[in-house]
Amino acid sequence: VTLCLQEAFANAQKHNQVEAGEAHLLQAFLTQQDGYFQNLLHALKLPIDTLRRETEDFISTLPTFSGHTQQPTTGR
Repeated sequence: VTLCLQEAFANAQKHNQVEAGEAHLLQAFLTQQDGYFQNLLHALKLPIDTLRRETEDFISTLPTFSGHTQQPTTGR
């Protein structure tokens, strides 16, 4: 979980977003190869690639900042 939290913040920062929220954390879980979350989704026969793509599409719509680089904060 700690690794996914770090990855979520890094992803938000990479996209110049002001917050790291649920979507960033979901994306981190979806990109972990052979992780618990991937195994669970596979067992439920959910389309992991589609979920990954839709999560990335949603993240691209989130507010961004410009100017000096800053650390994103946690979402609500």
